[in-house]
Amino acid sequence: MPIPTWRPGAEAFPKKSILTPIGALTFGMSGICVLGAVRAWPSPLSWVLLAILLAPLGVTLWAYIYFAIRDPDRLQTEDYRIQREYVARIGGPEGMKTISGDGAKLIGNPGIDEDDTK
Repeated sequence: MPIPTWRPGAEAFPKKSILTPIGALTFGMSGICVLGAVRAWPSPLSWVLLAILLAPLGVTLWAYIYFAIRDPDRLQTEDYRIQREYVARIGGPEGMKTISGDGAKLIGNPGIDEDDTK
């Protein structure tokens, strides 16, 4: 019987941009902290949970500002970066040359007789 293998959760998580994993962690922690703070509202534990909530929010905001200044392309999606790399490799519209059709010769399809098209 084969032994099942499991990929770690962070590896299986789809990374659309650099902030996706950090945002998911912040979203999960904020939900837990807010629900816990509401449940324990009159006690000092609610203030502790709300303070814990501020840490991942601060880290997410810091990461966004850091990548916005240092490397803005990391904030884009993977699809955008792949398309940008593709255009950079083949050359964009500015690298294309216009070819005149003056010397072009029209040829027909050898498998079709010209009588069949009339």
